[in-house]
Amino acid sequence: MYILSQDKSKIIKFSRIDISRNFGGKRNEKFALIAWAEAAKNTECTVIGIYPDESEARVQLEHIAEALNNNMKIYELS
Repeated sequence: MYILSQDKSKIIKFSRIDISRNFGGKRNEKFALIAWAEAAKNTECTVIGIYPDESEARVQLEHIAEALNNNMKIYELS
């Protein structure tokens, strides 16, 4: 499955997604969804969404899991 990033600037085929505390972000952007993609000889990570709190990031992660379960080809982050 592919993910369209929150800012609509990237489409990523991922192998893993994590929630990470966004220490360097703006004050109201505290948690990030990080997508890990397998490249030819290494693993790359990309911030695909930023959220004001961990619970909102978890909701998005749950929606991604539902989309995977429903065999969607592309999921668009909000």
